Amino acid sequence: MRYVSFLYLILSGLWLTGCGYDRFGELREPEPPAWTANTTLAGVERFYRSGGADLPDGTIVSGTVTTSDSAGNFYRMLVIQQDETPLAVLTGTFDTYTAYRPGEQVTLRLDGLRAGLWEGMLAVGAPEPGYPKGIDYIASDALLRKIMVRSGISVPKPVDTLELTVPEVTPELAGRLVRVTGGRFTQGGGQTWSGEQTYSAGRGISLQVYTSPYATFADDLLPEGGVTLTGIVTVYDETVQLKISSTLDVCPTQ
Repeated sequence: MRYVSFLYLILSGLWLTGCGYDRFGELREPEPPAWTANTTLAGVERFYRSGGADLPDGTIVSGTVTTSDSAGNFYRMLVIQQDETPLAVLTGTFDTYTAYRPGEQVTLRLDGLRAGLWEGMLAVGAPEPGYPKGIDYIASDALLRKIMVRSGISVPKPVDTLELTVPEVTPELAGRLVRVTGGRFTQGGGQTWSGEQTYSAGRGISLQVYTSPYATFADDLLPEGGVTLTGIVTVYDETVQLKISSTLDVCPTQ
């Protein structure tokens, strides 16, 4: 199924090359910590890769929010990242960005959730009825607020944002926050963002950029000329793609 921001973080000293704005915005006062993480996102990944599915009760992780559904391109989900490991959370809720903003640290209790793959990304969600390994949306704002809280950390930790060229974007990076340089849209100025668009580095080297038809910028024209894109790597039908949160993640090449 298809469902479907970087100048700097002043407080953390995470300086991100962007085009004139703070991707993560002004962070709010943190909530009192409800729990302390007792495993890492890398630990959850090892659990899944070793054949695990239903996460043990009491498993608690933390990470930094790297996506926003404010423009509707990330649908009923968010992605968090800790060091080099991302995790998609199938919230099943709308306007999640109002509670969990990009750049905020969150702590997530995984009781009753299941690990799996979603658009090529390691993800957690509700167990899908009738499918021992299937995952589905949590689909309850009340439940989500019980299991995920903003961590009691007033200074955000730097997010490991990979700087890549087009051929370096591979399926193994699914879920990672990346900044891709050295390309331009083949139909820039003549086609809209909606659907799958080609971001090309020339000589037959390209990357698909996917935008939901329901995203607020879906009907905007693609930019002309060289641009840098910041987004999340996903995989659809074995094809690697990039998905951005909004057009604020697109910067003209200087």
